[in-house]
Amino acid sequence: MADGVAATRPVATSGTVALLLVPAFVLGILLAEALVLSTGWLPLEEAVAVERARGLPAAMTGPLYPLLLAPLARRTDAHALLIGGRILGAVCWTAMLVPAYALARRGAPPRVAAIAAVLSVLVPGAVYAGTLTPDALATLLAAVALVLELRASERGSRSLLAAALACSLAAALTRPWLAALPPALTAAYALPRLRGRRVSPFWLAGAAAALYGLYYGLGSASQELATATAQPWTVLRGGLGSAGAAALGFGIAPAALAGARLSMRPAAALLACSAPALAFAAGLSAAGTGGGVDERPLLVLGPLVFALTAEAWSEGTSPRRVIASSASVGLLLAIVPWPAAKPTLAHAPGLEFARELIGGVGAGPLLLAAAGLAVGGLLLRAPARIAAAVLAGVVLALVPGGELVAWNQARSAASSFDAALGRPRDWVDRAVGARSTVDIVSVPNAVSDVTLAEWQLWNRSLRPSVIVVDPTRADARTGVLPVAAKSPLLLAVGLDVAGRTLARSPQGAVVRATPPLRIAASIQGLYADGWSGADVIYRRFSGRGKTLRVTISRHAWGGPEVPGAVSVIASPIGGAVTARRDTEVHAGHEVVVELPVPPAPFEVDVHLDTFSPSSFGLKDTRRLGAQLSFEYSSGQVG
Repeated sequence: MADGVAATRPVATSGTVALLLVPAFVLGILLAEALVLSTGWLPLEEAVAVERARGLPAAMTGPLYPLLLAPLARRTDAHALLIGGRILGAVCWTAMLVPAYALARRGAPPRVAAIAAVLSVLVPGAVYAGTLTPDALATLLAAVALVLELRASERGSRSLLAAALACSLAAALTRPWLAALPPALTAAYALPRLRGRRVSPFWLAGAAAALYGLYYGLGSASQELATATAQPWTVLRGGLGSAGAAALGFGIAPAALAGARLSMRPAAALLACSAPALAFAAGLSAAGTGGGVDERPLLVLGPLVFALTAEAWSEGTSPRRVIASSASVGLLLAIVPWPAAKPTLAHAPGLEFARELIGGVGAGPLLLAAAGLAVGGLLLRAPARIAAAVLAGVVLALVPGGELVAWNQARSAASSFDAALGRPRDWVDRAVGARSTVDIVSVPNAVSDVTLAEWQLWNRSLRPSVIVVDPTRADARTGVLPVAAKSPLLLAVGLDVAGRTLARSPQGAVVRATPPLRIAASIQGLYADGWSGADVIYRRFSGRGKTLRVTISRHAWGGPEVPGAVSVIASPIGGAVTARRDTEVHAGHEVVVELPVPPAPFEVDVHLDTFSPSSFGLKDTRRLGAQLSFEYSSGQVG
């Protein structure tokens, strides 16, 4: 007997060590993925979280995650915030192994439960570990709420139910769409206890009122969701399609097996109540952002789905249930609105792997539906060992492999955002200090929402809005613009603002301006491609330079020789001529004219002989002079 006990100890010890190494392994993977990216790939959502963490007004979002980021956001630079936030996310994803394992262990042996827990963490964690978004914290809180609700249902404990509701409310304060979770937990606790009883009309009226309140309550969370509530069919389709995308993200087979376990038992009842509620929240989110799918609300059910899968794997399930569940999953997959490109960036990483496999063709949903039905057929027809081996291979390929593909797509997107930022990314803060306040002044359509979000993430000094101004509306004699900035420090994008330049990058220039806000120079008479007509006027409203270099080019004209006379005249605005240069420009050549200029404000008038490309058989009917550029030799700008 002693020998037998001694012989089993190494096995038990090795199994325990293996289970202890799993969290370290997952944490290492997630940290490696999170720290490889130099910037995020969901800049709009990241910017909202960071703005609220820094105490700035932002769009509607849960306050709990920004509260945790606040110590870093308000005391460190953007790089430390990025690293610290990602470490927090990786720790939260790894901590989710505990509730995920607890859920799976209720119906499966330790090794199967450990595999289920790891897969449930890898599904969202591999993609979202590299972002400053609340998903890690929200999913962890939701997983704890699921565990507490199951224990409350099994023990009939209202105190445990209250704890579960508290965790679910905390999850809703992290991700507002998880406001759908507390009613689902309450229903999962109450429904098994109502079985066989006569339901009071008051209870039915209360349930209807709760559903009505949930619909319009979630819709009031933001303007986008409020718009979505007016499109119930779009919400319905988006919710069903999001459920299909989540089923694909779970690997299809786990979703089919979990669905086959639906019953009034606590875990199955919890899935039956939670999935529709979160699918509804996903539909609202998708409709509020322009349609499509948003599988993120449903990803919090990963631990429960894989726990029921582990249970079905260990105990088996009814063939009829497998058929019905596979057909349902196939139907959900058929409803998925197929994204045109980059489903990862459209909040549907579950579709990225499938898109890579089938090339994003229009028949994608039908092919996915066929795959869902094939899973059911395999579960029923193949011998048990063959089916188990094939399904294990499919799940292990789809889940980690699919998320790896999705993460690579996220990394590519992050790299493209990063390249657009330039170096160093916090160049505005370096020029004026992180505690300064800098207004952004831009020409129309020069700053996209994504670019603005990335700038704000890396530069604390930037205000979260853009002052848009058309330089052509500036006063012709003074250069004064018809807008006002609150701060003398400006980031000028696409226009030259009068003031002392503190820093310059390909994105724009940081300028200390003196009110009223003026442009430093204006040019009239140029087309968008740089070609001029017969007359061009360059006006300078600030600066201490003494020379203007004018480059007059016909390099871009490869047609017949058409000599063009050019005159360049400088004068104070409204004053007498102070300098004049005359020259000639030829096809395929350029000339450079330098002339002294008076103190600002002054203007330089360029008159050119023109020609029309249409005279030589081309489609361009414009009268063209030359392509012009101006270089003002300025010292200290004031």
